[in-house]
Amino acid sequence: EGAGPAGSAAPDGPPDEGPAALLAAADMRALPFPDSSFDVVLNLATSLGLFLSDGQAERALAETRRVLAPDGRLLLEGMHRDDVVAHYAPTDAWTLEDGTRVRARRRFDALDGVSHEVLRWEGPRGGGAKRHSLRIRSATEITRLLREAGLFVESAHGDWMGGPFRPDSERLVIVARSG
Repeated sequence: EGAGPAGSAAPDGPPDEGPAALLAAADMRALPFPDSSFDVVLNLATSLGLFLSDGQAERALAETRRVLAPDGRLLLEGMHRDDVVAHYAPTDAWTLEDGTRVRARRRFDALDGVSHEVLRWEGPRGGGAKRHSLRIRSATEITRLLREAGLFVESAHGDWMGGPFRPDSERLVIVARSG
């Protein structure tokens, strides 16, 4: 029998009685935690890309470094520019389970590395539209930002299973250590 992730049940076993998880909503550029509060910090789903400027991304990573304990780890996951550019689709459409039809229109600014997207949807509960922009950085840009924040890349992977990172990897998963 194996153990599941912290807080989950192992197959056919009792629940893992690990420490309670703390959930907090906060701006990652100004985290409401004392220095050295965490052994591990997760930064998932290209959330660093919400900051279009390097300055804002640097601030978020500096805050991550501040709240990491000495020798703590950051796991950063998201899209990377090589794969996005290779598979960029200016338009896309899909249908959700409830029948809502979604259409996407995108424009990629190659100079700034920013993807601008407009989503429009129509379905049983009505319709709407939303615009957003996301900075898609290269692996090189991300590792530079990490170094500048005092975080040292231990490994980079192309998927959650620890596969090698390559330009055609769908994801970039980095494990970085605080100094």
